[in-house]
Amino acid sequence: MIIEGKHSIWLAGPARFIEQDKDMAWAERSVRPNPTFKWVLGRYVEADRANSNGQFWTQQSLRESMWTIQDSPLNIAHYPKRIVGHYVDAELMHPTGETATEEHPFVEALGVLYKHYFPEETDILERAHAEGQLYFSMECVAKSVTCGGENGCGKEFAYEGPQSASYCEHINERASYRQFNNPLFLAGALLVPPMVPGWKDAHISDMGAVMKQFADQMEAAYDGASADLPDQDPRVWEALMLRVMDLAATRS
Repeated sequence: MIIEGKHSIWLAGPARFIEQDKDMAWAERSVRPNPTFKWVLGRYVEADRANSNGQFWTQQSLRESMWTIQDSPLNIAHYPKRIVGHYVDAELMHPTGETATEEHPFVEALGVLYKHYFPEETDILERAHAEGQLYFSMECVAKSVTCGGENGCGKEFAYEGPQSASYCEHINERASYRQFNNPLFLAGALLVPPMVPGWKDAHISDMGAVMKQFADQMEAAYDGASADLPDQDPRVWEALMLRVMDLAATRS
């Protein structure tokens, strides 16, 4: 799932926790035996095919830029001060088997959660994972954007967000697809959809509305906590915010 922000692009896909010596695949090269860590793998953007929103990344561009994922902060719901880990590694994956002719290469990333320092957050994330509803979401910008596709003019522009007065009319009117060149991955998040009846079987396409709803809830809960406890440290507000949201979702 890809959501456009005011200045950058959010990429979201399913994530899963992995245990050392189990189901690590390529990530084995970077996983370390540390009992205070919890490792998570997530799938992001597909290469060489425009998505339904008209964005496009080339395989070569992703290969050259995926190193920017490494060492970037891992937060919760894109809240920048709620850093609970970091990204460790990334790999460009090539589909095999029966779906190899239908799918394109895609980027998969490995993150580490500091479970020793964030036990409550880890509990929430583990329960979401058990329901198959844990997601990675990564934020990125690009060096430039090219107007591509059958209706594109082929011109390249300095990146200034999803739309800009400096772009051609094809890009701004969504008549062509936008090829993002030399992407820079800024940070990533762990997303936990609302734990409500009926969500368990929801499709990844529902994540667009959930991401926005979750972001709105995060802001409202944080504002409420900071207003009720003005003398407390922001970390107290953030912890209260997450706990209140989790309890409310569990009881709904």
